[in-house]
Amino acid sequence: MVLFFPETARKVVGNGSLQPRGPRKTIISLLRRRPLPSVLVKQRSLQRSFYWPNPLACLPVVLDPGSALVMVVGGIFYTVFSCLAASLSTLCIDLYDLNYLQAGLVYLPAGAGGILAAYMTGRLLDRDYKKTAQEHGVEVHRPGGDDVSDFPIEEARLRSVWYPAAVATTSTVGYGWALKTEMHLAIPLVLQLLMGGTMVSLFTVSSPAVRKGHFSR
Repeated sequence: MVLFFPETARKVVGNGSLQPRGPRKTIISLLRRRPLPSVLVKQRSLQRSFYWPNPLACLPVVLDPGSALVMVVGGIFYTVFSCLAASLSTLCIDLYDLNYLQAGLVYLPAGAGGILAAYMTGRLLDRDYKKTAQEHGVEVHRPGGDDVSDFPIEEARLRSVWYPAAVATTSTVGYGWALKTEMHLAIPLVLQLLMGGTMVSLFTVSSPAVRKGHFSR
């Protein structure tokens, strides 16, 4: 991550068009260095090289009712996912008499579900954005970018959040039941695939909804 993960802090790289400075640079940013337009050069000149973070700056985000609701729901699902991941190998060893290598492999379905969700959620968000824009009479112009200052972006983002939430909840209940009754190992593994994919989808959908309107924080 230190070598290849790009800088994403808005105060450092803006909307992604500005190059990071100094120790924030990575090998990727050095290889992809490109000349900046004059307007970006002006913006870059206004960047602060260093600033002290304010831990209290997040309080307005937490106290915002809409953002708080999204964070509480996302936190519940994240807690469930973390508990399942922490106990998965131990339960499989106790219930199915697996060795340590086999117990490690049982995490693969959840990872595969997350990979699939990363692609499918993007397509789902694109569809919901177009549908919401059509309902509000907003023209979608992807190459030039759209003006979303008066666009209900939260409605577009959370339009289909109920589907992964329902699948994640149902899969979690089924997963517990399958382990309780010691059903065939394939059943909890398939449910792991569904849980991993839908929960990643939930995090992908909900995180930008919280960030919207709180860029300065």
